[in-house]
Formats: sequence, structure tokens, C-alpha cells
Amino acid sequence: MTYLPWLLAISLVFTVLERLLPWRPMQPLLRKGLVSDLGWLAINGHLFGLGTAGLMAGTSAAATAFLRGWGLAPDFRFHWMEIIVYKTLQWLPLAWLGASSQAVFAVAIASTVWGDFNHSNLKIGLGPLGRLLNSPRMHLWHHDLSTEGGTAKNFGIVLSVWDFLFGTAYWPRERSPERLGYPGMGEMPETLIGQVVWPLAKRRASAS
Repeated sequence: MTYLPWLLAISLVFTVLERLLPWRPMQPLLRKGLVSDLGWLAINGHLFGLGTAGLMAGTSAAATAFLRGWGLAPDFRFHWMEIIVYKTLQWLPLAWLGASSQAVFAVAIASTVWGDFNHSNLKIGLGPLGRLLNSPRMHLWHHDLSTEGGTAKNFGIVLSVWDFLFGTAYWPRERSPERLGYPGMGEMPETLIGQVVWPLAKRRASAS
């Protein structure tokens, strides 16, 4: 089975759960920005990967051959930029241990489930496990617009233990942030196309 059916099924499950167990009951299902959010999902999750696949094919093949020459596992086939940016600790051990493609696929599905879980509007806690694994109510404070608890907090997606270890954990358990967002978000256009070209337009305006 391919990844897309899993993605759709997981999204449907969490959509239903949000209707049954919402942490913020006033949040509507169809809300402002949903269309642009779906657009960014398509761009970042699918179109960008397809667009860069051809460009990176030669580089990936050369890198794979080089790493095989050093005795690394033969299933070392994934986008090298993911390793550099944020997947090193996740994918390299799997490659070195010779994990099968099925195991790598299972890790991708599990990561999707937990990522959707932590970004869902669910009134679900993990009890003592909350100091090890992240949860929706804790991760919500990562998107807090205020400086309460500091401007940098709750970075973990799956594991919250890193935030507790490095002092970036902040979680008032019985309430939500008053407002979600980021500084300067009022300048961001509302349309998908506007958001895509906005950084370039802003840079040009600053340079002129």
C-alpha cells in the first residue's frame, strides 16, 4: 500500500475525533485559511518532492554509491536534504541497522499519526507519559503568539522529553493560549499565491 491512502485515512480519523473530543469546542471544522493550508500540504508534501525528484536523482544515486562503498546499508535511499535538515537521528540508524523498506514505511506512518495527533484539537492527555511523549495540549503552546513562558518552547513533535531536558518545556495544563500565531503574521497575505510570492516581494521592497 502507498502512503497516500494512509495519509487520507489518518486525516479522516482525527477529523472525526476532533468533533467528538474537542479541546477547544468553539473551533469550527471549516475555518479561515483552510484552503491555503491544503495548498501548502500539497506543495510541501507532494509537489515539491515530485519537482525535486529529477534534480536530485543523480546526486542521490552518487551519494548512495559513495555510502555503500563505506559499508553502509543498501536501503539508504531517501532525500539527502531531509537528513541534513531534520531527519538525521531518525533515518540514519534505520539505514545503518539495515531496516527493511517495510520498517521504514511503518516509521513514516507512525510519524504521521503522531504529528497529526499533536496538531489536532483533542481533549486527550497522556498522564505521566506526557513527560516523554508530546500531546496536542502541550504542543499547542508551541504556536502561542504571546511571550508567556518564553518565545521558544515545546519544539518536540513526538518526544516531549527533549523540551524537559533542555528547558524549553512550557505547559499550563488547564488552559490554552489566548491566541495562536507568530509575530508579524498580519503582514502575510491570505491567499496561497500571495503567501508563496510574499517573501520575494518583501525582500525586493526592502532592497529598494
